[in-house]
Amino acid sequence: MDLQNRRGSPEWLSSPHGNDRALQQLRGQGSSRPKLTSPGSQTPSRRIHILRGEAGLGISPADLGPETLFALLNLTEAQRAILEDVFDRWAHSFGSQEGLDSLIRAIEDNRGLHPVSKKSLLRRLEGLRRSKLFRGGRLAIGDLIDPGSVLIVDLSDVSLEDQEKELVVAWISNKILRYRCELPNGSPAFLVVEDAEYFIPEDGGRTALSAHALERLARMGRKMKAGVILVGQRPSLINREILLSAANAILHRLSPLEFKAFARIFPTLDWGIEREITKLPLGEAFLVGQAVLTPLRFRVRALGGA
Repeated sequence: MDLQNRRGSPEWLSSPHGNDRALQQLRGQGSSRPKLTSPGSQTPSRRIHILRGEAGLGISPADLGPETLFALLNLTEAQRAILEDVFDRWAHSFGSQEGLDSLIRAIEDNRGLHPVSKKSLLRRLEGLRRSKLFRGGRLAIGDLIDPGSVLIVDLSDVSLEDQEKELVVAWISNKILRYRCELPNGSPAFLVVEDAEYFIPEDGGRTALSAHALERLARMGRKMKAGVILVGQRPSLINREILLSAANAILHRLSPLEFKAFARIFPTLDWGIEREITKLPLGEAFLVGQAVLTPLRFRVRALGGA
């Protein structure tokens, strides 16, 4: 798939290990986001921007949503009740225009809260100030979503904690849905998530902070011209519910166990091609799903090739 040929459709590529070097080379020279400066030498069909995960993103709690905040802070029932009550009124008043400091002030100024639970909740919220993700100028939806362009979100910086990477993916997912809600007639938007088994793992494993936001984007996005493309080396470790909602899949060589997992999801993937798909050479894949009547074997061309 050529991400740059979807004219008018902004693409977001979340890359936890920086495995996007080919796309980064195509972008040429120019400033990386969050300054959001487009390389002047690029044509409209080659607008590629890079957002470094270690940059101060100025993430607003409103862009994460209460569920992600609850999971991040690991709250007691009393603390959760306080935050839920204050958060709803605060978000309704300010939306994503205000940041973490504004939410903390709203809790501090509320004198009707249980003092012990309030103090403990504030201490946890204060701890978020140490994360660079909540510092810096906030980026508007229009800054992040540029029709006809690709935005690479590079999360390979080793100084980022695992939870911080998950927060960035949750933030992106919610931003895309908000973009589609505010501009229902705007361009479609697509989020490509590398190492999807890490950001939305199968039930029974750990719960990623990004899981709820990705599930919501996958569930609601199809009605709002927003899509999710999951990329992983161990698809059996990806949440099964989100895989069941997939319209199509591109399958490179799979182990017999991985093949069986997909055969249960895509009925056209019959057992007759198991031998082929478990021994595919490098650079070849099968396309299955609604886009084709039967599984289609094809060769993947090099990025930028003919």
